[in-house]
Amino acid sequence: MKKQYKIWFMNQLAKIQQEQNLLLRLGVQLGCEDDRISTEIFAFEKVMKDQKLPDGKISNADAIIDEKDIPFADKTLDFIFAPDLFKRIHKDYRNIALKHWLNKIKDGGALIMIIKENNEDKLKELIIGLKSKFKLKTKFENIKNKLIGVVIQKKYPKW
Repeated sequence: MKKQYKIWFMNQLAKIQQEQNLLLRLGVQLGCEDDRISTEIFAFEKVMKDQKLPDGKISNADAIIDEKDIPFADKTLDFIFAPDLFKRIHKDYRNIALKHWLNKIKDGGALIMIIKENNEDKLKELIIGLKSKFKLKTKFENIKNKLIGVVIQKKYPKW
């Protein structure tokens, strides 16, 4: 993962903490590939740590899981970071994956993703469909050419 993505991710968490006076601690990274945002969070991939990934790099994952099998109870995670994972999920499964991830996040917590721009409209359409059910606050930011950062935060009931 590029350094600029790590910096962007950490900045997003810091903003959420400051705006909402939250202490975000328990989080996971989905699709960590050969790099992870921090050794203090759980990192998952479809290949176990120290095994080769399809591109020949070595996995840095704590465990192997499918995107729909995050091993935490509902409403226990403060954040989920999914860099570039959305593009790897089959289009028919994206809605289910987003619902599952949002169920795992506490109120006030966030799902933070980096996606390719050509998926932006489809993602926005999915989020609009989920917005009222999960009381979501969303933000889209350009990180660099052809990539966009997405922050989906679950609102507190008082919002």
